[in-house]
Amino acid sequence: MAQSKLVDNENFLHKTTNVTAWMREGIEKFIAEKGYAIVLFDIDSEIMTRLGKITIINTFTLKMKDKSGNIISVDNYSSINKEYDDLSLKWLIDFVKEREMEAILKFGGKALGTESESARSNKQVEFKVQGEKRYGSLMLEIYFSSNIQDMIKFIAEPQFHVFWMGPTMKNDGGSISFENVVLRNIQSSSDSVSLEYKWRDWPEYSQVFMEFVQVGDNLKINLNQKHVPVEFVDNVKNHWNSRIFMAISSSFGCAIKPT
Repeated sequence: MAQSKLVDNENFLHKTTNVTAWMREGIEKFIAEKGYAIVLFDIDSEIMTRLGKITIINTFTLKMKDKSGNIISVDNYSSINKEYDDLSLKWLIDFVKEREMEAILKFGGKALGTESESARSNKQVEFKVQGEKRYGSLMLEIYFSSNIQDMIKFIAEPQFHVFWMGPTMKNDGGSISFENVVLRNIQSSSDSVSLEYKWRDWPEYSQVFMEFVQVGDNLKINLNQKHVPVEFVDNVKNHWNSRIFMAISSSFGCAIKPT
């Protein structure tokens, strides 16, 4: 079970959730399914927040044996490193990256304390009932040191997707998936982007509309997303802020500005 604690350092107070046991269980099961036997597995996984943004620090050392008795090692893996040089282990690293994203989506709300702050969340979320399913909508506002034309390209044009979606990106002809998320029908104009967004286990897509406004040297994005399963609203917010927008910022050098 994930446990929360407070970590104090010189500059910030991080609220963290330890997800080591959950991460270990998933990786061990995946490795066993691939026919490998684990010899050594030392892992530590923490969901951390900084200035309201969520990230994961996942580190491990792994030794495993294949069916021929050969020892295969992963030494000092860290989620902070974007690339892993050994292509023979791409199958494993891709899975770990997906597991890390799943951890952020699953436990991010706990790290931020949103599970016990429903009153604050409800101010920004509208709910509706359709049959037996409840859906919500969300709105986000974020500022970048960028211009409208470049940011629309980064989000909407396929040649830029791999830079911020990462190694799990797949183009399935009509839809693009990365980690646990699927996007489709990405359309852009001179000042907006619209798309459909879902997690793999959602039965239906949600609708996203982004408006881009130049404010001096900075760019303001107003994001509105509708038809989100209500239990996922907080985690979808976290996904936009901590996964998509943070990845775009680091990939293309456009800093996120405080609001």
